[in-house]
Amino acid sequence: MLVVKPLIRTCTLFAAETACRLESRDPGAEEVETDFTVVFPRSGHFVQHVENDRVVANPAVALFLNQGEVQRISHPHGAGDECFFMAMASGFVDPLLDHRADRFRSRTAVTSANHDLALWRLVVDARLGLATPLQAEETISMIVTDLVQGSRRRRSTPHQRALAADAEEYLATHYADNAGLPDVARAVGSSSHHLSRVFHAVTGTTLSAYRTQLRVRAALAQIGEGAHDLASVAIGTGFHDHAHMTNSIRRHLGVTPSEIRQQLGTPSQEERTSFTTDL
Repeated sequence: MLVVKPLIRTCTLFAAETACRLESRDPGAEEVETDFTVVFPRSGHFVQHVENDRVVANPAVALFLNQGEVQRISHPHGAGDECFFMAMASGFVDPLLDHRADRFRSRTAVTSANHDLALWRLVVDARLGLATPLQAEETISMIVTDLVQGSRRRRSTPHQRALAADAEEYLATHYADNAGLPDVARAVGSSSHHLSRVFHAVTGTTLSAYRTQLRVRAALAQIGEGAHDLASVAIGTGFHDHAHMTNSIRRHLGVTPSEIRQQLGTPSQEERTSFTTDL
């Protein structure tokens, strides 16, 4: 079951929040993409099957979908996902395409926590009815342009890409665990050294950094949805404690979790209690 909550519609783009509650682990029916689309997974993960590629979608990446492509989606672990979905008119996205094929250069790009924070600011404003078409188009254009320009096809074999995808899938469901490199390698049927080398070659980042990105995204998603017990958020997303989460988020975003909560307009429980008392 797919639930779509529209956020913004302009003459050049349509932005929405999506929630998929499918329990089946098998690939679903074929879907034909009608627009050029970028999907930002917010929580959970799924696998996109398009042409001969298997693409693991999780909160550390953005997915690029080309107009006219046929895809199937599976949830191999029987859980759903939540995403930010951006469908763009051809005129809006045209400068970003590889014009030898009229398509995006890559199927995925590793996003940064700053991209997520910018999206969350836009989503919060849109939910409140405060986002203007100019704000939406400018924010999305900036993020997508940054991702497209940063995405470069890396030389790799199908076997290497498959191994990296297996590791991405494992980390997407075990980011809160304290698994070491041997644990991850054993889970995907590889040696530690080989997996570490291949993963970096395919994704451009390390397994450790990738897992930290997933943890930061998970914490940011909970804060964006109004979570107020930051200590519980820290433990639930794999950080040692509140201080560890604060240091990691500050390193990635330059601000603390409390400052993010203020920026997104989600007051603490104490502030909400005080406000109620004042009334």
